[in-house]
Amino acid sequence: MTLCWLTVHAPEGGWQGEVSSWTSLLVLGALSAEPESLGELAEAARRYWPEHLLFDLPRQTLEQETVSNGTWCVVDLVGRTVIAGEGFDLPDPHSAFKADADDHAEGFPIVWLDTPADWQFRHAGDDWRALVAERASARAAAKRVDARAVLFGLPLLEYLADGVLAAVADGPVDEQRDQELTRTLHARWLLTARADLGRKTPREVLLAQENRIAIDMQHRADQWSRQSCAAPPLPLGSTAYRLGGFGTTEVVLYFDLVRALLAQAWETTRQRTPLTQPRLVERLGRFRDRWLHEPHEDGGLLTPAELIESERRRMPVTSDGSHLDCDCPICQAEAEGEFGPAFLLFDGHHLELEDEFAFSMCATREDWDRQQDDYRKFSEEMDRKSREKAAAGEDTGDAPDGPVWQTSFVDWDAVVGSEGSPRQGLLALGFPLAELAAELKGRPDGADLMRSLNRAYGILGTSQDEVATRSAAQELCALLEVVSEKFIDLTPRCADLQSRLDEVLRLS
Repeated sequence: MTLCWLTVHAPEGGWQGEVSSWTSLLVLGALSAEPESLGELAEAARRYWPEHLLFDLPRQTLEQETVSNGTWCVVDLVGRTVIAGEGFDLPDPHSAFKADADDHAEGFPIVWLDTPADWQFRHAGDDWRALVAERASARAAAKRVDARAVLFGLPLLEYLADGVLAAVADGPVDEQRDQELTRTLHARWLLTARADLGRKTPREVLLAQENRIAIDMQHRADQWSRQSCAAPPLPLGSTAYRLGGFGTTEVVLYFDLVRALLAQAWETTRQRTPLTQPRLVERLGRFRDRWLHEPHEDGGLLTPAELIESERRRMPVTSDGSHLDCDCPICQAEAEGEFGPAFLLFDGHHLELEDEFAFSMCATREDWDRQQDDYRKFSEEMDRKSREKAAAGEDTGDAPDGPVWQTSFVDWDAVVGSEGSPRQGLLALGFPLAELAAELKGRPDGADLMRSLNRAYGILGTSQDEVATRSAAQELCALLEVVSEKFIDLTPRCADLQSRLDEVLRLS
């Protein structure tokens, strides 16, 4: 077992100790929780090793930070810098590791590094101490912004009230104009840079860490499924909870909230009572609070506020609406070796249906344009293949999906052929899966399974490593088995999807 001399710099002091190479990886994996103190780092490490006693005794004065054999690592929480000595195997900050027998791993045997982009990992050079000090000084001097106070608070309410009242002053707002103005006001809010957001737009702030947090949440769900219980959540007082970025659930629910606020504003303006801006802001504030604390239609028994809090604490929510209670039937079935818990997923599908960059989940305009181009090319290629088969007299109605699928068509020969790609394969899977989801939506007890299938498919599409991809594929297959057992008439479709999934995975 290789040992490493680990040094951690924190605002309240530092910590030093000799740890195993696996423990050093565990500490680096804990950085995905964005700890800014030894206490927060200790809590983040409990995700993987709940009983650890690391970082309990901080020191004001550190001894030698390096050792002569070069097997050392320095983690500076202030400036978000990791420095590795020559003998330390510095990992990729976006990678996954599974322990083997030689690692003598304590706790959970898989570590995911979902490190925020502003962390810097590098090998030591002659100037490494100056680099650490420079980054620490710059970050300590940077102004911190509580984005949620802007996005959910008075600035949002005043913007919406001003926009609605200005529109009403220009003339009556009928239903059609209401919809047009709603999209216009919403898009303008998202795309306008603000001083109170550090000259960033609300959209930039909302999506800055959405993908990374989604991946972290995916790994917490995977961990829950593997170990039969949830990993400890981030504390409510942690910096990551208070000032951290926005995950997919919060981004999607925020879209829904803004639309609900605008609908309420239009309705309020149609009342005969004269309405001032302060009065409308007050009413919108009360409506916002009610909306956040009433059960959400897709959240089981949980409210939007509870769903957002769970994500901010990096705690997945099971499809029955529970989060910390592992006595639910689904979790019990998993513990008995049946199948893992199904988790709620807010994938933002209805945002993409807006067909406008402002509301999409793409981080940049370039990503949006690229996505639209991919969709267009895929559709054109499938149309071309269909025309060629029709011209050759081949039956395009039954192939390649045959009579199993009624409303979706995919030329699997083209998808998994010599020119096929994993990205194209995953996109193709979405078509028959969408047909199955639509079928489930209208059936008793089918909506939860539909959401679980969509979640597993979404995780599969965003998997960043082999461990996560394999886990997501296993979950999707297990869910298809559940659908098949519950709805016998859907068995052929589930079996075909499982077969297609195997073909797509072989492309990677």
